[in-house]
Amino acid sequence: MSGEPAVAHSVKSFAKLEAHICSAMILYYIGQGNTQLAQVQAFVLLASFLCSVNCLPQAWLMVGQAVRTAQDLGLHVSVLSPGSCRNPR
Repeated sequence: MSGEPAVAHSVKSFAKLEAHICSAMILYYIGQGNTQLAQVQAFVLLASFLCSVNCLPQAWLMVGQAVRTAQDLGLHVSVLSPGSCRNPR
């Protein structure tokens, strides 16, 4: 019976975590109209937090969303034009 308080605390902690994730997702969908770099940063922070509390499947979902949002913003495209690199020779 000594494990019951720990289980109850764990359930409460998970409920808080779930509430924070739901709040974060609601804020994300509210701002869906204009995607910004801050959203990518928020997804990365959420993923980092989820890893720290050992919720790895949810963390991977956040990482995936961060990558997709970054690609939507064009962050995967180089800002240098093909001819702008200097040759170090």
